[in-house]
Amino acid sequence: MPEQKGGRPISSSMRPTGGDKAAHPERAPVPVRGKRAVAAVPGEAEPAPVSDVDVLMNRARASWVKNDCGKAVALVKEINEKRSIPEALKILATCSCTLHHVALAKQAYFSLSDAADRSLIEAHCAKYGIAMSGNE
Repeated sequence: MPEQKGGRPISSSMRPTGGDKAAHPERAPVPVRGKRAVAAVPGEAEPAPVSDVDVLMNRARASWVKNDCGKAVALVKEINEKRSIPEALKILATCSCTLHHVALAKQAYFSLSDAADRSLIEAHCAKYGIAMSGNE
């Protein structure tokens, strides 16, 4: 029986198995530097890809929460070029009032169809001296 340095015998459970791949062939490959590898499990659907609009919307929302309205308005304008999203219009209206861009705020406000959203924007804009009443 083979022995370790201290003179103790090597048990069969301590013997090398020939590498990690031989012992666990079903494991995912080692991640590439800076990227996270995700092993595909047979029978599971792949996750839906994240669209550019979703990424832009997340950035606009984060900018709005941080009160970086200039950046939020720029991102929402980019989103609106691709498609109209009610949440993006709310961000555009509130940030436009904060920045005193009356025409842009009214354009976004009148594009919204939900009365509750409109009343919240009216209240927000009133803090900045902007009245949303008037023609579309």
